[in-house]
Amino acid sequence: METGPRWQAGRSAALALALALALAVGPGAAPRQQDLQELPGRLAAVDSLVAAGDPGAALAEVERLAAAWGDDPLFGWQIADRRGLALLALGRLEEALPLLELTVGRRPYAAGAHRNLALALAGLGRRGRALAEYTQAVELDPGHPVHRLEHAQYLAEFGQWSAAAAEFAAAGRLCGGCPEAERGLGAALLQLGRSAEAVAPLSRAQTAQPDTSGRRLLVAALHGAGRDSALLALLDAEDPAAWDRRDHLALVEAEGRSGGDPLRSRAYAEALQAGAAPPAVDTDALFWARVALNLLKGGSWGAGLAAAERAVALEPDNAVYRNNRVVLLLKLGRTREAEAEWEHAVRLDPGLKKTD
Repeated sequence: METGPRWQAGRSAALALALALALAVGPGAAPRQQDLQELPGRLAAVDSLVAAGDPGAALAEVERLAAAWGDDPLFGWQIADRRGLALLALGRLEEALPLLELTVGRRPYAAGAHRNLALALAGLGRRGRALAEYTQAVELDPGHPVHRLEHAQYLAEFGQWSAAAAEFAAAGRLCGGCPEAERGLGAALLQLGRSAEAVAPLSRAQTAQPDTSGRRLLVAALHGAGRDSALLALLDAEDPAAWDRRDHLALVEAEGRSGGDPLRSRAYAEALQAGAAPPAVDTDALFWARVALNLLKGGSWGAGLAAAERAVALEPDNAVYRNNRVVLLLKLGRTREAEAEWEHAVRLDPGLKKTD
């Protein structure tokens, strides 16, 4: 029997438990045959309590059952199994572990038993054994989407990205493209450097279930894949007040690659001149150098010079940033300043003379 947040339970489970409790034997009474016949129903009620997110009540009922029938050759081990599941759900992993191990020993071909043991082992940091149990669960029941998904997630934690991508893809097929599997597949593909392939599953996941981390992955995939139009459309529709440095940089880099009027870069330069640059990039030399380059290419030389000077002020020993300032000064007819800046840039990097 499995446990986990994915189970669903209804009011009938609580009703079943109430009925079962009403038939329980009193303290010290010998179990009646009728009580024994009711035991499967009471075990099912325990399962329902765990599934409904009430493992404390489940454990209390298990302890009552164990007191009466814990030594029963037919039901004793099933009671111990439920005790392990309740303890697992309560996070009492050290206590749950030996019981879950006994269940695996009794039912070595039950995929769910291996999965539950894997959950306990993972929670205790016994990563090698946990991965082995997840693998066993998948091998025994390859058509179970939850087992495939958890196996994929654990492979990803180990950095086994190729195997994780394959498992996420399998889980996605089995669960009908659930967002968790799609997002996991996209993340694994990104780790493998396959940004273009990551875009589709990440887009589907974000459409089905918007998520902050999923949105971050999608931005990274679009950026890495050079899907500049799609990236600009995504970012233009958002409120930049919530952006971090990566978002701002992705926007100006995509704008620079796509060509055309660098209106976004110009807006950044104007905000800089007004003392209202976004805090996330206010002191980011690379960002302002990128803005300056976009504005240089787009013919907005005055705004570009403001961005270039910000980059130089932040990293005064960067010869490339100074060279960009030289070009912008020349475009504006400020020859003497350009010559002085050029001499400074060459002192920093004599190799610039070869490209003059």
